[in-house]
Amino acid sequence: MSVPTHPPSLERPTAPPQILRGRAPRTRFVDRVAMRVGLALLLWGTRPVAPVAPDVSGYRPGTGARDAALRDIDTALAAHRARFGAPTFPTAR
Repeated sequence: MSVPTHPPSLERPTAPPQILRGRAPRTRFVDRVAMRVGLALLLWGTRPVAPVAPDVSGYRPGTGARDAALRDIDTALAAHRARFGAPTFPTAR
């Protein structure tokens, strides 16, 4: 351990100019950009996940959902047929 060779000073350091006394120093531009990029990545990472496939949990066998789905398809085809006529499909030769 070293011992200081001169006695401590009794004078106080000079006060900063009056203009800067109430201001906080501004962060550097690079740091501000890094904080904004970090915030954007944080918000991007917490966004809700969009479903990839439709929910088909109601179409389990034995629940009658299959029959209801087939009935919905038949109803939609009947409405299309009534409105636009019977669809024509190319026949295989």
